[in-house]
Order: sequence, then structure tokens, then C-alpha cells
Amino acid sequence: MNSFSQILAEGDLRSDGFADEVARIVAENPALLPDLLAALTSPNPSVRGHAADALEKASRSHPHRVAPYLPRIISAARNDRVPMVRWHMAMVLGHLAPVLPDLSEVTEPLLALLQDDSAFVKSWAITSLCIVARESPDLTESIAGEIARLAAGPGAAVSKRAQTALRVLANPDTPLPKTWVKSSPDAPQ
Repeated sequence: MNSFSQILAEGDLRSDGFADEVARIVAENPALLPDLLAALTSPNPSVRGHAADALEKASRSHPHRVAPYLPRIISAARNDRVPMVRWHMAMVLGHLAPVLPDLSEVTEPLLALLQDDSAFVKSWAITSLCIVARESPDLTESIAGEIARLAAGPGAAVSKRAQTALRVLANPDTPLPKTWVKSSPDAPQ
């Protein structure tokens, strides 16, 4: 059993469980990050969902520590059956964008998540793609083209997020909405 599995099993997928506490523990003890990543492979959906939440929170302030695990993050984003895992991995990919030398590593999986069945996954993929575009303005046009496909689609939440994203992408001086930004630019690396 993974060292975090028991604590992350507490609560169901409608709650954060003890994700905040695990994120704090990992931030204070970076050597435990592999244990948190291992929890993403638990057979228990609650463990995986809460582990994804904790990893997302840890990646806000320590993206350099999380970046080496990019292949595992992408795998969870693409393959996990639990939407909570996928949307938190979409968020993690956005947090990692400022520290990655090659943004194509996160752009392709985020574009794929725009096709997800979950509105939450699509919405956070849109947000993270806006962060990628801010980090690499040469990608803005192609990202905006993909997001535009969702602006008039079914689902009011995704459509609204896509429309807001298109306004943000059209003007580099327009800040990202505050509710989209979970990480701090002053966060310790």
C-alpha cells in the first residue's frame, strides 16, 4: 500500500478529502512526491481523485519539482476513467507551462482534452491552453482556433469559458480571469 493511499481514500469524489493536507506534506517533504504520484495508479477512484487534487495543489507552488513527472501526468490526463483526475491533470499541465522548455509536450495532451466528455475537463484544458499561449505567443493562433470550436457548442459552461478564452487570447494585455489562476507568479520554485 502506498504511504498516502489510506489518507487519500478518506471521503468520496464529491469532496477534496485530505488533498490539502497531503499537498502540504509533499511541499514540506519533496522526497514524498513519488509516493503521491504512485497514488495516481491506485485501484481506488477516491485515492486517485484526491491524489490528483493534491498534486495539482503541489504543482501551483513547486512546478519545477513536478515537471520531471510529466509523462505520468499526461498518462493520467489521457487514460484515467475518473473525470476529477483528468481535470486536475489539465490544471497541472497549465501550472507546468512556465517551467517547461518545450510547450508542445503539454499542448498536444491539452488539445486532446478539449474532446473530453466532462465539462470540467474541457474547461480546465481551455484555461491551461491560455496559460500555454501566454508562455508561447507563437501558439496563440492555433490554440485559439481549437478553442473556437467550443465557443458555440453545446454546454453553456464550456461555451462561456471558450468565449472568455478567445477574448483573452485576442488581446495579450487582457489578464486571465482571477478564478482561472490558481498558481502564484511569486511562488517558490
